[in-house]
Amino acid sequence: MRRRRLLGIAAVLPFLAGANSAVLAAPTSAPRVRPGDPAWSSTAQWEGLKARVGGNLIKPTPLLGACQTDAKGDDCRSLLKSLQNPYFIGDQPSGTQVSGYLDSRHQRLCRGGPFGGCRRRGC
Repeated sequence: MRRRRLLGIAAVLPFLAGANSAVLAAPTSAPRVRPGDPAWSSTAQWEGLKARVGGNLIKPTPLLGACQTDAKGDDCRSLLKSLQNPYFIGDQPSGTQVSGYLDSRHQRLCRGGPFGGCRRRGC
């Protein structure tokens, strides 16, 4: 019986804070700043930060940047071939986190795994 009373009191406490809505309001976060915004750091500030962290600051480039400049070039072809490897994508600063299981079933079927032979087109 004491637990029910304790839970009842705990459920009412937020409402007993009074009419002050600031107590119940969620904290607001600072707006996000992107490159090109007036509040974005200058190149000199970035270089200063890079010096403070011992040169361990890199400038990420778009993952498909090589294909944006020359879509038929060797760099783009090499990049598109590398994108089949999920670990390559995860190793790129502008890539995303990967689980490593991309097309794993497809690879097993096409390499003569326990099911033998290829069971999908394009293997």
